[in-house]
Amino acid sequence: MLPRILFPLYGPFCVQSYGLMIALSLVISTYLLLRDKRRASIISQDQLMHLLTIAIIVGVVGGRVLHVLSCYDEYQSIAAILALHEGGFSILGTTIALIMVIPWYLKRMQIAILPFLDLLCTYAPLTQAVARLGCLFAGCCYGLATDSCMAITYTDIYSLAPVGIPLHPTQLYSSISFLLIFCIMIVCKRHPGWAGRDTLIFLTLFSAQRFIIDFWRGDRIFSSFGVSYTISFHQWVALFLGIVSLLVLIVCAYRNNRKV
Repeated sequence: MLPRILFPLYGPFCVQSYGLMIALSLVISTYLLLRDKRRASIISQDQLMHLLTIAIIVGVVGGRVLHVLSCYDEYQSIAAILALHEGGFSILGTTIALIMVIPWYLKRMQIAILPFLDLLCTYAPLTQAVARLGCLFAGCCYGLATDSCMAITYTDIYSLAPVGIPLHPTQLYSSISFLLIFCIMIVCKRHPGWAGRDTLIFLTLFSAQRFIIDFWRGDRIFSSFGVSYTISFHQWVALFLGIVSLLVLIVCAYRNNRKV
């Protein structure tokens, strides 16, 4: 397994395995998006690259904001919140931020919103599957202690996970589930439907996997801003997003079937 810190750069800054895997996931997804036959009829290459640049910035901010909201006790100052090199992101927050900002940008650029989101959601789970391997190397998003044969034990002193304790490899659970979702999205791509269908399918599956896998997470947050939860903060967010996406999917499918 790769160590959390690969090599130092300057002062507190260093190249981490987490950042490396995120960069790799973005390169793979960008390559596949550019090669997708649907892309040329939806968005130009220059527009796509510009949008991806904005998406990276928005994704980082969204991921950080939700992490701060769910773990606000860990941040004692503005400087701590801005110290992005120390880690602390939520993929759920990133996804929500992108859902909020990308349609606004597409409308401004007069690009068909739903067809592009369907295109993006085809490869989003692959991006997240690779990125989750970065979580595995960094030790974040670690699992509960277990004596299962699937357990992993961290020995890197810089790991964010507890050292020397067998843990559920929840990062691998998540990565594998995203690969399965990616396979489903590829099947959806080969059987085109109404605009927005694939986006809703992805959001429903994404929310479901996060809600379920969190039961094995050892870093769950059961309170935020003085409010205690029976399930984790992120599970409540995923549950809400999943239910809304599923209901909209069912209603839209019913309406589109009636038109046939």
